Amino acid sequence: MTDVRVTDADDVIGEGKRAARVALDARLRTELGRRLTLVLLWAPEALNAPTTTDANDATDEAMAPFQAELAAYHEVRLLTVDAHGAPVSTATQTRDAKLEAALRTAFQMDADAVLIWQGAQTTPMGTPDDADEREWLRAVVAIAERLNLFDAATLALIGPSVSRAQARALGYEDGFALTEPLADAVHAALERLTHEALARAEYRHKGSSPPCYL
Repeated sequence: MTDVRVTDADDVIGEGKRAARVALDARLRTELGRRLTLVLLWAPEALNAPTTTDANDATDEAMAPFQAELAAYHEVRLLTVDAHGAPVSTATQTRDAKLEAALRTAFQMDADAVLIWQGAQTTPMGTPDDADEREWLRAVVAIAERLNLFDAATLALIGPSVSRAQARALGYEDGFALTEPLADAVHAALERLTHEALARAEYRHKGSSPPCYL
């Protein structure tokens, strides 16, 4: 009987993950024929507070591991749009105008998916701040519908505390929880987003509206 060292097992797992990334890259290259474009738009971390450089830095730091995982895929590109300028605490008209500008920017980037980043849940459910956050997230959906963004791209929530059920309840097409191991969570999200991008491309080619398989 041969003992398998932990390091050997880790090597096998690592090789398996690398093979999965290569396979997904190959699928995008051969079936989609271009890179998968993801646009990341992040919600205000403190909805009732003004944006600060520190807040932006904290958000960047929280997203860094996710961005690093995506960088391992050669056929996936990630673009970011800052929506911190559209907090709930401003007048609704001002907030909606800023959100519309952010979503129009995402649309102009030919996004296959617009991912709304949510950091770790810090607001207790049922509190006024939680209601503000839900209002902000629903405003994103309403504006995306007005811009017909759902016809062009998948609109989804993503982050450490996101659940698919929560995202669907708020009107999003999907929700991706970035749980550990992060590499597995990111790969699973990319598999679903690739499926949706391919379905949209197929129906766009046929001149039909894309169905929703979710």
